[in-house]
Amino acid sequence: MSYGKAFTAALGRSLEVVRDGAASVMRLEVNPGTATKKPIHLFSIKSQKDLDGFATGSDKDIGGLSDVKLGVDEGHGRFFGTLSNQLPRNAPIQRTGYAGMRTRNRPTLFGAQTWDTSLHSYLALRVRNSLFATSPRPPAPPSPLSQIDASPGDRSSLNSGRSESFSSLTPQQRARAALGHGMDEPLGPKFFANIQTDGPVTSDLFQHRIWLDPAAGDEWQTIVIPFDRFLMLNTGTLADSQIKMMRQAVRTVGISCILEAPRPPGPDANAAPAEKSDVNGAPSALRGGGASITQAAEAAEAAPREGEDDWGRDGTIRPSDQPDASPLRGIKRGQSFRFDLGLMGAKAVGSVEEALELEW
Repeated sequence: MSYGKAFTAALGRSLEVVRDGAASVMRLEVNPGTATKKPIHLFSIKSQKDLDGFATGSDKDIGGLSDVKLGVDEGHGRFFGTLSNQLPRNAPIQRTGYAGMRTRNRPTLFGAQTWDTSLHSYLALRVRNSLFATSPRPPAPPSPLSQIDASPGDRSSLNSGRSESFSSLTPQQRARAALGHGMDEPLGPKFFANIQTDGPVTSDLFQHRIWLDPAAGDEWQTIVIPFDRFLMLNTGTLADSQIKMMRQAVRTVGISCILEAPRPPGPDANAAPAEKSDVNGAPSALRGGGASITQAAEAAEAAPREGEDDWGRDGTIRPSDQPDASPLRGIKRGQSFRFDLGLMGAKAVGSVEEALELEW
């Protein structure tokens, strides 16, 4: 995007901020958004033009072999590619297998434009696992994920466990239920929902596992996740001190896919030392030997290109010359897995019932 187009877009968003603020004053609102609890549109992918609002990234950016694409297929988004844990011999990383996409930052003349989700309890995602028939079968979600708020016959809200049950769990149990920490799972693609807020620490990321319902197969399903079940990570590591998400200032929303679930938090005799990853939310599937992913990326990449976002690369669809190629000479032997997630969009909603009635 050229400087002129970027400035015009920022100016348009600035006018939206002024308009919404003026409307709030006219309605005598104490907080913006209190006049309505209608679903908040976070993003949707229906056309090629929609792709301009997203950034993508993978371990390929720092020397790995994973590949990610974001495209449009039959009127809906498609987040797909190949995750590989193969290691190029001279790469400044020790583990690979990560890809992600997220909405771009939306700068205005008054700072970043954000969403106020403080009156909405859930994040709703409309997705489909296009490769279900060839994907490793995931285990049943751990308690209390099986406690569904929706009707007994509806399996489309697998993530909507009751908040009161979740709050009664120990930190380790919360990490297991929300992220899959410590679960004995087969190696393969695992999806996570990621939220970044306009807080003072830019490396803070709130994350929750997208527990796809095996019963839905490769059909579309609505995933509903309570906002207060997201856990905070900092530089890819589960934060020791959890704080509430700044839901009145949600800056970006995205999805990541990794091969190995994060390790359990806290001391573990069988676990490797704590890992770190890039400051903008790559899960701990990536780490550098004695250096952070950020440092590794700085060593591997030249200066950012014009129009580049602060996360990932430029958000365009990257070519993949040989996505299913066998390991190259000089590469540590590993495994590769395809992932293909259909994606209609994301909304903030007030209830599970409301999410299940949404028109996408």
